[in-house]
Amino acid sequence: MEQHDVEIGTRRDLVLYRIETSKNDLKSGASAPDFVVSYVL
Repeated sequence: MEQHDVEIGTRRDLVLYRIETSKNDLKSGASAPDFVVSYVL
């Protein structure tokens, strides 16, 4: 059960990282990659 929780936490961190990355890309004037947008939505 603990291992499963760690896996979920890792995925959550990865999603948050991708969201932050896409936000930075938008601020820089670059469009966010389609896979990031579709993954978040």
